[in-house]
Amino acid sequence: MSDENLEVLISTMNRNSINFIYKMFEKTELSKFNVLIINQTTKDNKLSSKLPNVRVINSFEKGLSKSRNLALKNAKSKYVVIADDDLVYEKEFYKSILEAFKQNKDAAIISFEAYDDNGLPMRKYPNQSQLHSFETISKVSSREIVINLEVLNKNDIKFNENFGLGSLFETGEEQLFAEEVFKHEKCVFKKIKIVEHPYFTSGRESGSDRLIYARSALFYKRHGFYSYIKLLHYLFLVFKSKEISTNQIFYKLKIGLKGIAKYKELLRKGLEKNK
Repeated sequence: MSDENLEVLISTMNRNSINFIYKMFEKTELSKFNVLIINQTTKDNKLSSKLPNVRVINSFEKGLSKSRNLALKNAKSKYVVIADDDLVYEKEFYKSILEAFKQNKDAAIISFEAYDDNGLPMRKYPNQSQLHSFETISKVSSREIVINLEVLNKNDIKFNENFGLGSLFETGEEQLFAEEVFKHEKCVFKKIKIVEHPYFTSGRESGSDRLIYARSALFYKRHGFYSYIKLLHYLFLVFKSKEISTNQIFYKLKIGLKGIAKYKELLRKGLEKNK
């Protein structure tokens, strides 16, 4: 029987079979928790579920942040795991999550560790469990996040739908969300591995046009005028890591400037809040 306190919120696209979740939960017992799948699709390619603890909402919108927000709006459990369809969860991940919130009842977010499919941490984590600082919460990814909806819902916090895959700016939604929660509520890091993710992710394409465009907009949202300096520093880093070549630098700078200009346009039109 599933624990009504825990629900995994999965964002996916164009699915017509739920078989993919058996890979996600191949190490654990699917019956021990609830699952809500948001399937962004077309009206002639809908997904359905016959499993009692797995619900499906077929959405005809596009954008990862829209999918996340729809999932949060329709979640029925107290604690919700933010998930993509290419993750693989550890055997007792649900026990680790419930125990962590038992120890931190007032936390809005608890983040955990994610490893890649080579058995290595996806990034450098703190050496021990601790309260998040603004610096550490800014580094979290959605695959690491579990949310206490009872605490979150005290504040009107949602994923920014201008950011994230399928949106105008295709990165940054998870950091913006976590940072906004941090401004209002307690956030905790637990040094416990709960999930694996393929080594290659869209976030590793640091020199791509779409990420430079999106990160530049994110720089402006966070830093205003200093975004231009942040952009130059970012281009230096991706050049140093050999993700762009010398003859690409000016072109990539123009892409970044276009991202900033587009974000400023949204501000002028009242389509974005710069907070």
